[in-house]
Parts: sequence; structure tokens; C-alpha cells
Amino acid sequence: MLKQPSVWLKEGKAAQCVAKYEAKAAPCVAKDEAKAAPCVAKDEAKAAPCVAKDEAKAAPCVAKDEAKAAQCVAKRPRVWLKEAKVAQCVAKYEAKAAQCVAKYEAKAAQCVAKDEAKAAQCVAKYDAKAAQCVAKYDAKAAQCVAKYDAKAAQCVAKYDAKAAQCVAKYGAKAAQCVAKYDAKAAQCVAKYKAKESGDPTTAEGTLLDKIKPVDWSWNCYADKKFDFVDHSLVANLQSKKDKDALEFFKLLSLCHTVMAENNNGELVYQAASPDEGALVTAARNFGFVFLSRTQDTVTISEMGDEKTYEMLGLLDFNSDRKRMSIILKFPDGRIRLYCKGADTVIYERLSPNTRHKEITQTALDEFANETLRTLCLCYKDISASDFEAWSRKHKEAQVTMVDRDAALDIVYEEIENNLMLIGATAIEDKLQDGVPETIAKLAMADIKIWVLTGDKKETAENIGFSCTLLRDDMQIHYGEDVNEKLMSRQSKRRNEPSSMFRAGKKKPSEPYFPGSNKNALIITGGWLNEILYEKKKKRRKLRLRRLGKRQTPSNPQDPMNDWEKEMRQIDFVDMACECEAVICCRVTPKQKANVVSLVKKYKKAVTLSIGDGANDVNMIKTADIGVGISGQEGMQAVMSSDYAFAQFRYLQRLLLVHGRWSYIRMCKFLRFFFFKNFAFTLVHFWYSFFSGYSSQVAYEDWFITLYNLAYSSLPVLLVGLLDQDLNDRLSLKFPKLYLPGQQGTLFNYKNFFISLFHGIFVSLVIFFIPYGAFLQTMGQDGEAPSDYQSFAVVTASSLVFTVNLQISLDTSYWTFVSCFAVLGSIAIYFGIMFDIHSAGIHVLFPSVFTFTGAASNALRQPYLWLTIILTVGLSLLPIVCIQFLHKTIWPSVGDKVQRNRRKYEMQLEDEEKKKKTSGFQRNRASRRSAYAFSHTPGYANLISTGQSIRRRQTAHGGNAGRRPAL
Repeated sequence: MLKQPSVWLKEGKAAQCVAKYEAKAAPCVAKDEAKAAPCVAKDEAKAAPCVAKDEAKAAPCVAKDEAKAAQCVAKRPRVWLKEAKVAQCVAKYEAKAAQCVAKYEAKAAQCVAKDEAKAAQCVAKYDAKAAQCVAKYDAKAAQCVAKYDAKAAQCVAKYDAKAAQCVAKYGAKAAQCVAKYDAKAAQCVAKYKAKESGDPTTAEGTLLDKIKPVDWSWNCYADKKFDFVDHSLVANLQSKKDKDALEFFKLLSLCHTVMAENNNGELVYQAASPDEGALVTAARNFGFVFLSRTQDTVTISEMGDEKTYEMLGLLDFNSDRKRMSIILKFPDGRIRLYCKGADTVIYERLSPNTRHKEITQTALDEFANETLRTLCLCYKDISASDFEAWSRKHKEAQVTMVDRDAALDIVYEEIENNLMLIGATAIEDKLQDGVPETIAKLAMADIKIWVLTGDKKETAENIGFSCTLLRDDMQIHYGEDVNEKLMSRQSKRRNEPSSMFRAGKKKPSEPYFPGSNKNALIITGGWLNEILYEKKKKRRKLRLRRLGKRQTPSNPQDPMNDWEKEMRQIDFVDMACECEAVICCRVTPKQKANVVSLVKKYKKAVTLSIGDGANDVNMIKTADIGVGISGQEGMQAVMSSDYAFAQFRYLQRLLLVHGRWSYIRMCKFLRFFFFKNFAFTLVHFWYSFFSGYSSQVAYEDWFITLYNLAYSSLPVLLVGLLDQDLNDRLSLKFPKLYLPGQQGTLFNYKNFFISLFHGIFVSLVIFFIPYGAFLQTMGQDGEAPSDYQSFAVVTASSLVFTVNLQISLDTSYWTFVSCFAVLGSIAIYFGIMFDIHSAGIHVLFPSVFTFTGAASNALRQPYLWLTIILTVGLSLLPIVCIQFLHKTIWPSVGDKVQRNRRKYEMQLEDEEKKKKTSGFQRNRASRRSAYAFSHTPGYANLISTGQSIRRRQTAHGGNAGRRPAL
């Protein structure tokens, strides 16, 4: 009837746990043995003891952990509820059931003895009750057994989980221990392997050649500060097996316009651009040293061997060619042309049989993505007959008197073809500190930022992203898209009646990018010519001009006349202004200036150009404001600019701080200047109605002379020089404060007329209140002070007080100088007035100083002082009310910032405290020009004519042409 529970925790489970742990540990040991086996196979003699040693160390650790795991399993408790408890429970209920049965059997016996006829019914009745009682106690016994079974199962599951965690814990420790000694064994094997090969290693087994800089002791011309760690390239050059690598560095040491000088025993290079100097210096470190040059020769050192090459021609770089070449005659009689330039022009002139074209293009794309500035290097072998024929054409082009540069370019094109590619160079082009932050703040100030550069499209685009000019949420449009949109607009215009445009009633054009506010343009120089119709054939244009014919467009999309060309340019400027960013890449200096002039012409906007090199001079001169950055490109940009500084990030202070302050000061100065002169002059106009138009002035003559000179000039001058509504930190924190200057809201026709009406109002108050006060007045002495001189004194005093207090209300930046200017002007007025009105000076100059005693007589009357106070109060009270209501109801951005100035200043202080300066500051180089050249012609003309060489010989005693002895 009752089932006894069996033992929950069996000894078999413990065995399973141990077996499970051993199964987990076995792969770890097997993995270690598998790793150690190849190592032992490579160097059994030396590595085997080390591996055995480490395995011996690992074995106790594994055994130790296995023992701990076994102990953990062994510690698992046995069954808490013994079979005795279950037996006691069953016995308890069996005894109760037996008592119940005995009770009902006794009652049944009594019933049978009493009435035998009803004995069967009585027995059946008590048998049923006895059965119910037995069933009741059987059910209770079953519940008791089930209760203890459930508790036992929970307990077993709990300790099984703990045992599994313990096994996993020690299994992980064993795996870590095995892995640790596996690593040590691998290091030991690598160490013995390195010792066998003879290569130097560190304590960890790393080869020193991978981290140790190259030793340049074999090259006496090398720059000792030049760190280079790729030993394989140096070894390749020293072996002289790779001809392409030798030609690569030979080209860098020969194809340039660098000058070499001996400065105190040290070889110094002077280059037209820092990039060209960097390439020659790199070749110098690798053993190809440029030593000297004359008008006809170039001398270099090739891995210690000095060689002199005869220079037959030097084809210099310019912004149109984007390349330079040199033609040399080797000592063995061969003639070779070396050329380096931009990839866009070099790849067009490569020979079909050239090698390394695809791999070089891949490298160029990678360099461009890393914002590096690239050059392609190539060469061409020329036969003597071909060179003689070309040389005759070259000499004819050199002596031509008409369009010599174009003739030379044509001759250069004839020989710079079928080139063989050698490789490419890349120079790092880093941004200065603070460039992304500066561009972001200028963009927040609603300043349109256009980038005009000569870099590749990929390089320019990546630089745009790195300086946050371009963002991921922007839609970028390239030259093809722009040209297509402009052509569709041009076709639509041609189909419409021309009278709509000729009559000047041009309807507003539809946006080029509807529904999108985040757009950017990236246009190359070639597409810029196509879009603006700037690419024309000079020969055809000159020929048509000589024949007197009109040029007709060969392409239906070409402009029909100058008006259509102008409309195309207007469309381009409008489209560009709809974009947040515009990048023009691969553009020449002339194209940069043309883009700036288009914005000035069609948008009537104030333009600012900033550049650092000679290629930016045209752009800087064309813009309204030119800014030059003094850096590695030289001083050409600085000498042509209006402002100059060393870092691009200083532009935000120039515009957002000093530019904004200057605009506010100038506007306040002009408004107050007009106001004070209107208030001063119009008093004479009102006075003329009461003086019979007799030309009698309302003031004293000396007051008229000194009013703008001493009485009201100093406060307005200091406001125009020193006033600041907000400090520099808040001006940089809120670039939106720059918007009033762009919109011209602080001084325009509206502000001029406000100043005019303000002056009219003040002049009316200054004249008519004293006039009414003097009309019927009696002084304390019984005399009427209503004479002309007293009236002039009161009117002048009221004017001086009003003007100086009015400028005080408009002053935002109070210093000791400002207080002295306002109070000092009033003090100077009274001091000079009492001196001029004194009797002593009247005795000396009776005809000049006629207001004798007027000031002392008038100003001793309290009534007149009350008149002055009333006049000044009525003049200033409306202005104070208007300013209060304006700043309360219609506050500007500056008013809001000024109202919460303390809060914002505390936020800035907290930000400065949280900002931790890094202990390691990387030295960032300044951004250089577009290619590895200067965009102006180099020293080729000076080298060909020998002028610079002769001048240097004169200066240095004729030793400049010799190789410097180092």
C-alpha cells in the first residue's frame, strides 16, 4: 500500500561528476600536447627540456585542481531524510488504521450479539466505515511520502548545481594554468629558434629588427633625426637587386628644382615647396643624395658612388601642367626623361606597356582615403635622333614672341608621352589643431564655408569629413549631378519667352534640392570649367576674331550669348548657396579667384579668403578680406593678405569675437555720433523761429567750438574702441550672436532714422523746456533770469548732461576709463565754462569772451538747476522705458545671454575644470599646398639661365658649385 523512498544521492552521481571533469580536462591537456608536439619536432634537442619542464609544472596544477573538484563532490551531503522517518510515518498511520478496524469490529460483534437478524447489515455497515478509515489514513501516508520525496529532490538538485559550479570553476583554473605554461613553452621555443638563427630578440622573444630604428651610420649624408624601422627596404636598396626601387629614389634625387648649399659643413636644401624638399630629403636618407647642380649638370651620390648627369632640359611645373620633367644624359650616353606629377595627368600619358599600373592605382586610392597628398613617378628613354628633333622645336618655342608659354606647353606635350610608371609617393597632410571645432562654430554662425583646394577628390572629401564640414547625414552631389541640373534649368529657360527675363520681372526660381536641407557639393576643376563655360580653345577663338566671324556653339548645350553664360553662372551660385558645404577640388589658382569673384558679383556678399601658400594669393586678393596663414609654405600669402596669423583656429576669434565687437562698436559709434549732432544742431533751428531768423546762435561761440572736441567726444570714442556687450568666452560659446552683423540689424536706414528722430526729440526738449521756464520767471533776488546768456548756459548744460548720460545707457562694458570719460567730460565742461565766463579773461580779451559772469549768475539759481534736471530727465526717461520694454518683450539673442550671463559663466568654468589636458601632445604639422609642388613656377628658369648659381657664387666666393665636404 505504501512506497518507501529510495536514496537520492547515489555514489554513481559523484563518479559521473568526476568523469565529467576529467572529460573536460582531457581536451585541455590534449591541446597542450598538440601545440607542444610541432615545437618539439622543430627543435627537439633544445626545446624538449623546456616543454617537459613546463608540462611538469602544469601537471601538479591540474592534479591539484582535480583533487579539489573531487573533494567538492565528496563534500556533497548525503540524504537528510532517512528511511526511518518514512517508516515511522507509515507505522504511525498503520497503528491508527488498526485501532479504527478493532473499534468497528467490536461494535459489529456487539451488534451481532444483540440482534442476529440484523447482524449482516450491521457488519456490512461497520466494514464500510472501517474501509473508509483505512483509506483515509492511507491517503495521509501517501501525502507524507510525497512531501519528503519533493524536499529530497530539491536538495539533490541544489547540491548537484553547486557541485557542477565547483567542477567548472576548477576546470577553468586548470585550463588557464595549462594555457599559461603553453605560452611559456612557445616563448622558450621561439627564443631557442632565434638563438639558432642568430637574430637579436627581446626577453619575450620578439625580434629587435621589428622595433629598432634603422642605423644610418653607413650613410654620412643621412639625417640622424630620421627614424625608420623597415629594415627590409634598406636591405633591398643596399643589395641593388631591385632596379625599380633604385630608379624610384634616383628619380627623387634628380627630378626637382631644389638648390643645395653648404652651411657650416652641413648640406642644406632650399626648395620651392616644402613637399619637394621633403622628397629630396627622403631620397638623401636612403642613399641617393643630391649634392650640387650647375646650369648644365646635376651631381648626386648613389649609395656612396658620386655621379654627374648632364641636364639637357628642365620642364618646370605650373598649375596647368601639374607635373615637371627633367631630361638627363647618363655617363654611358643614354638619354632619359624623368617625370613626376599628379596622377590625373600622368595616367593619361602612360605607355600601354607600363607595369605596376593597377597596383599603383590601388595604392593611390588608399593614400587618398588617408588624406595623403600623392605624386606619380615615371620615366622614358629617348633616342638621340628623337631628342635632337624635339630640341629644335623647343628652342623655337623659347624664342617665340607671341604666347611663349602656350608654345612651350605644346612642345612639352610632344615628349611627355609613352611614360613608364615607377611608383607613387604620399605625403601626410594633417589638419591643424582646432580646425573641426572652428568650422563647426563658423557654420553655427551661418557663415557659408567653401573649400577650394588642389587635392584629389577622394582626399578633399575625406578632409571634409575629418574637419566636420561634411557629415554622414548630408547628401553629396558631384559634378555630374550639378551639370545635369544646370542643363535642365538652361533648357527650361530657352523654352520660355525671353521677354520674361529681359523685362526684369524674373519670377523666383524653384529650389534645386526640394525637400532636403542638408546638401553638399563636391566639384572638380574639370567639371567647374564645363559648368561655367570657361573651357575654350584659344586658337579657334583668335582665328574667329581675326576673320570677324561670330563663334557659334558646336554643342547644343553651349551658351548662345554672354547673357546665357551669365545666367548659367547665376544658377551655379544659387545652387551652391542652397548647400551647407561646397568643396572644389583639383582647381587651379585662377579657378579659385574666379569662384570668389562669382560670389562677390552675384550674391553681393562679403567674402573672406584664407590660405597659406603662393597658390592662394589670387584668391586672397580677389576676396573682400584676405587672411594669410604663416607656415611652411612661405610668406607669399601673408604678404598679400589683410590679416595674418599662424593657426586656422584663430579665425574663430577673429570673426566671432573681434569681428563682432568691432561691428557693435562701430554701429554704436555711428548711431550716437548722429544722435548727438542732431540734438546739438536742431536747437539752432528751433531757436531761429524766436530770433526772427537773424542767424543768432542758441549757444555761446566757444561752446559750439568745444562741443565735439572736448565735451562729448571722449565717451563715444571709448565706446567705439573698448565696448563689449559680452566677453570673449560667451561670444565663442554662442556663435548665433554673430548673426546681427551678417543681417545688418544694428545699423541701417531704419537705425539712422531712429537716431534722427531721437535727436529731434531731445533737441525739442532741450530747447522748449528751458524756454518755457524762462518765459515768466523771477529769481530769488527779485530779478528775472530770463536773459539770452542764462538761457544759453542752461540749454548747453542740459545738452552736455543728456548726451553723456545717454552714452552711459548704451555702454555695456564699464571700466575706470569709461567712468572717467563720462564724468570727466562733464567736469571739463564746467571747468572751461567757468573760466571762459570769468571776469579776468574778459579783461584780457573783451571782444572774444563776452559771457562775463553768465555761468556763475545763472547756476546759483535753484530754479535753473531744477530746469536742467527736468530737461535731462524728460530726455532720458522715454529711452529708458523703450529699452526696458524692448529687452523684456522682444529680447535678442545677446539680451538673453546677457540676462543669464552668470549661469553661462559658471557652466564654462565647470567645463574647464572637467576638461583634462592630455600629457602627450602630438606635434601636428601645418597643412601644406595641394600637390607636392608649389602652384607657382619653381626655380627652373633660374637654373636654366644660371642666374641663381652665379649670384650664389658671388656671395660665397665661387664655392657654391662644389660638392660640400661633410
